[in-house]
Amino acid sequence: DTIIGAFPQYYIPELDVLRQHLHVIAAGTDVAEVVKKDFKPLHALALSPVLNQNAFATADLDWEQALRYLHKEDIPLPDAVNGWVLVRYKNMPLGWAKKIGNRTNNYYPKEWRIRMSLDEVFRLGEPHTII
Repeated sequence: DTIIGAFPQYYIPELDVLRQHLHVIAAGTDVAEVVKKDFKPLHALALSPVLNQNAFATADLDWEQALRYLHKEDIPLPDAVNGWVLVRYKNMPLGWAKKIGNRTNNYYPKEWRIRMSLDEVFRLGEPHTII
C-alpha cells in the first residue's frame, strides 16, 4: 500500500535546508492510503487545520454519538451518502467512517479509542460550556 502526503509548496525551500542539516523524520500530512484501486483517507487528514470540510460528505453527531464514535463503536448514519464520511461534533472533525448500504464502519484509530466504559459518562450528562 502507498501513502499519499501533502506538504505546502511554499515551504519546500525551507524543508530542503532543514534536510541538509537535520534528520527529518516526517514533514507534511499523510492524507490517504492507496488500497488496491481505492483511496482510504487517513486520520491525519481529518484533523488537519487546512482541511476543506466542504470537499467531503459530512455527518454531524450529537454528544452521545460522538462519544460512541470515539469509543470505536460503529454508529448508524442513516442520512449519510455511501462512501467516506467526515464525522464531526459541533463542526469539529473527529475522523472518518465509511457508509456501505445500511452499515457504517468506524475508522477512528483503535489505539486512540476511549477505553473506559461510557455508562458513567452518559449518567453524568453532556457537559455545558459557558462562554
